[in-house]
Amino acid sequence: MAYENPKDVIPGLAAATDLNGDQFKFVKITGDGLVSLNDTLAAPVDGILQDKPLEGQAASVAAAGVSKCVAGDIVAAGALVTSDALGKAVTATTGQFFRGRAITAAGAAGELISVHLGLMGIAP
Repeated sequence: MAYENPKDVIPGLAAATDLNGDQFKFVKITGDGLVSLNDTLAAPVDGILQDKPLEGQAASVAAAGVSKCVAGDIVAAGALVTSDALGKAVTATTGQFFRGRAITAAGAAGELISVHLGLMGIAP
């Protein structure tokens, strides 16, 4: 079962588009301080969306601590995770940017997992 304990939630952000269906997915912050869903496999991301904002509404993004995240595929506990092109957590492969480590496992896409956001870098 997924759980969360976000330690660093970035304040003062707003949704660039309707993110109502994107809670617990990886997001990126644009140059104008807006939040958008990550749409590129293994791209650097800023954190995980914690709420369900509509376009222009305040958006809460966890950048550190533990957050729930929607899995995009099977993910083993302990795996380094990156974002797929839909903002979902998938296992990072060698050379890909990773944004955290899965604490709990997902047996299928769409399941919620817990991700520790204390790590980021390039997967070995």
